[in-house]
Amino acid sequence: MGLDLPIDRPRFTGISLYNHTQGYLSFWYPKEWTLQELESPRITISLLPDAADPTTNATVEVTDLHEPLAAGERDLIIEGIKAGLSELQDCLLESWRELGKETAGGWGIEWICTFVDDGQRRKRRARLFTGNQFLYSVLCQGATEDHYAYWQGMFEFVLLTVGTNPFSMADWLKERNPEIVTEYP
Repeated sequence: MGLDLPIDRPRFTGISLYNHTQGYLSFWYPKEWTLQELESPRITISLLPDAADPTTNATVEVTDLHEPLAAGERDLIIEGIKAGLSELQDCLLESWRELGKETAGGWGIEWICTFVDDGQRRKRRARLFTGNQFLYSVLCQGATEDHYAYWQGMFEFVLLTVGTNPFSMADWLKERNPEIVTEYP
């Protein structure tokens, strides 16, 4: 799949807010991107910067664990991810780190890797974290390493805005400046 990229870097012309209808998550994304809510046993939202290139995407997934993750289960998740990465063809793990207080649930992991899929080297950044009884997964992937590099800034914007609750601009403003009136009598 040899899709050519424009020479210029991508630019934001506007952003949209996604709030899940049942309140499980929210995030901001470039308004030009195609958003798809996928049929799945899990809540799965896929964002495509270019609908003609579905292997370049950001995907957010929420799994209900039915109870908070126990500390001992973290090691099992890490083992499972590492086993899965070892199954990818020619996988090169560029970075791996555990997340702490910067995540909603106080625990998570993040990694960046390249691998070969369908004869093409792809690049992926993934973040997995907990929030109450939910496991959140955010994957940002380029169809090629160049596609990942091209969209990287926008991928990171989406990745860093994923929240475990609905987002309200009025509430956000009120938290920062209680004198701001956001409701009318």
